[in-house]
Amino acid sequence: VLFKMARFDESLVQLERAVAGFPGHPEMSAHLGDVYEALGRRQDAIEYWKKALLLKPKSFNNHLSETQAEKIRKKLAGGGGVLARTVAPIKSKTLNKYAVAVIIGNRDYAGRIPDVDFATNDADAFKAFVVDVLGYDPLNIIDLRDATRAQIESTFGNERSAEGKLWRFLNPRGKSDIAVFYSGHGVPGLKDGRGYLLPVDADPEAPEINGFAVDVLISNLQKLKAKSISVFLDACFSGDTQKGMLIRATSGIMIAPKMPKMTTKGMSIIAAAQSDEVASWDLKAKHGMFTKHLLDALYGAADGEEYGNGDGQIGLAEV
Repeated sequence: VLFKMARFDESLVQLERAVAGFPGHPEMSAHLGDVYEALGRRQDAIEYWKKALLLKPKSFNNHLSETQAEKIRKKLAGGGGVLARTVAPIKSKTLNKYAVAVIIGNRDYAGRIPDVDFATNDADAFKAFVVDVLGYDPLNIIDLRDATRAQIESTFGNERSAEGKLWRFLNPRGKSDIAVFYSGHGVPGLKDGRGYLLPVDADPEAPEINGFAVDVLISNLQKLKAKSISVFLDACFSGDTQKGMLIRATSGIMIAPKMPKMTTKGMSIIAAAQSDEVASWDLKAKHGMFTKHLLDALYGAADGEEYGNGDGQIGLAEV
């Protein structure tokens, strides 16, 4: 009643008390989100709308109706896009019990290195996709945020061994589908000309020492016994970013590192940019441009008339 009378401050006091008393009630969380939105607190509104969609109360009477849920998803989407899909209903009918994913979102970098503002959003959205749509078991997801060199290397191995944490997660009979997603900085090696993923504790001036080479990543993945391997890299490797150069020694000169091209059968690699290009962000969607369009494609856009054949399946060529 207070909300309909536009008495938003009073509504806020009442609803915050109600949600504190009944934290598992999705409708109250949804109403609190509406009040936050009316008060111009968009991020708080998003938090409680998402919470409302994710809550699964024990009493069926307290569940949101599909109509209520759809209204919230439209508010989250702001006209459509990835954000609403991160809280969309589960679409997968079967559990892909052997599938394993490695998802890395490197946002907060040390020192002078600019942050990758939407890397966490990208990782969240991709994780929602593999769980909700592809049927991956959340327990089979190696989820790394602000990953260090040690964490990345312990996951994928190094030039001496490919038997890292990912290898230990796989079905020994080769029944696992593997998905690898990375959102963060990439840099070129000035000494060896290779492309590197940049851990959050690394020095972009010396990736040969503390970065993680993309060709080592690909080589080690090729050594794994798996049903399929898909690699998605929301990063560029030119040394440039929308916030400026990562490597001072280049003085603004664009570097084009050598990137791995040959892959084994059953492996696909999709990257945000070629070696001499800059990856961009979608400020409205709050995602990397690559991740936004990748997930739009994987959720069905790639199978539309303009790109696909309308068979209800998404192929690599369509993406």
